[in-house]
Amino acid sequence: MSGATSKDRERALIATGDELAALLHHPSADVLLALLDNPALDETQLCLLLERKDLPGEILEEVARRKSLRWRFIRGRRGWPACACFAICT
Repeated sequence: MSGATSKDRERALIATGDELAALLHHPSADVLLALLDNPALDETQLCLLLERKDLPGEILEEVARRKSLRWRFIRGRRGWPACACFAICT
């Protein structure tokens, strides 16, 4: 991992707001995986991430593997957003 990617990965773990939104488009799978560990990542941002046409398959697999991550986004909602259903069924 390059120095820049390493720093971006560290930022992805704690980013909020506009910085987090910008990292959703990062090309590195390592950075995107770190975003999944960020407690500030919300349902809307996860949906944006899952809608990426160039999203590495390992990110989809990780979302599907993490039950706690999936449920964080649908807990307390009346209906399930389309991307949450997709993530659960993947």
